[in-house]
Amino acid sequence: MSQTSITVTYDIKELFTNLEKKIDDRFDKLDNRLDRLESEVKEIKTDLAGVKGDIKALTTEVTTIKTDVNDLKGSQRYQIWALIGILATGVIGLLWRSFTIKP
Repeated sequence: MSQTSITVTYDIKELFTNLEKKIDDRFDKLDNRLDRLESEVKEIKTDLAGVKGDIKALTTEVTTIKTDVNDLKGSQRYQIWALIGILATGVIGLLWRSFTIKP
């Protein structure tokens, strides 16, 4: 058997032109994707900065609430002692009257 070679003739300039177009298309798509990613990263950074500000504000609010609760606890203790004092005074007054008033 004899082998016959197949000869294909292409214009090299046309091959390189097609290859260049394909490469350019790929780079354009890649550039578009990178641009979108860049804008999304900027948006995420902006949102993150807002979240950081919110966290700082919430931390301040929590600290304020803690001090208010501590103040209320102290105030509540004083109110209980005042109530005990008033009740003790009332009981002592009733006992004093019941022993000092003669029927």
